[in-house]
Amino acid sequence: MKRLLLLLLILCNGTLLMGDERSDALLKKVADQIQSLGDYRVSFRTTVDGESIEGEYYVSGEKYCIQATGLEVICDGSAKYEISTTNREVVIDPIDPEDRTILGNPTRIFDFLDGSYTHTYVGDETVKGERMHRIELQRARPDQQTEKLTVFLDRTSGLPVELIYYLDNINTDATVEILSIEKMQNSDPALFSFDRKKYRGYEVIDFR
Repeated sequence: MKRLLLLLLILCNGTLLMGDERSDALLKKVADQIQSLGDYRVSFRTTVDGESIEGEYYVSGEKYCIQATGLEVICDGSAKYEISTTNREVVIDPIDPEDRTILGNPTRIFDFLDGSYTHTYVGDETVKGERMHRIELQRARPDQQTEKLTVFLDRTSGLPVELIYYLDNINTDATVEILSIEKMQNSDPALFSFDRKKYRGYEVIDFR
């Protein structure tokens, strides 16, 4: 009996190790593909508590621009400008390099192998009628606000299709659907620069 239990334990450990190696390879492929794009554009839909926002974001190095309904976020590499057309206000914040959320810092949303998470390959799962790779990630550092993260990858392209976050600060799941990822040719530098003249009459709140 002891010999059988030991054998089962070894097999289970071996399976977990293979799963971790599989997730490592898949997530490395994601990182390599994103890096190879240079400047790129992502269309997305994010849903929290049944409410959805669609938009797109543009990335150029550490700079980015998010455009969604009623909201625009511009990061020039040194500060982040959140612009609400509904409230007619601009909130200026310092950049949080540890943020991995799509509205917080989309340049880092696909950084899965930088030590922020541990990861395990779960297997294939059907998402909206398509078979996807499923990988579970767990927070590895206490300063990371994302406690858990589920990543679904397209089996053909290897790129992310859906990400499900469990965030400490909102105590609920947040789902991000990646609708498309495209390389940008000759991106416009104005996308990543905040121009105060465009927002005359807006209240500016500066937290830097």
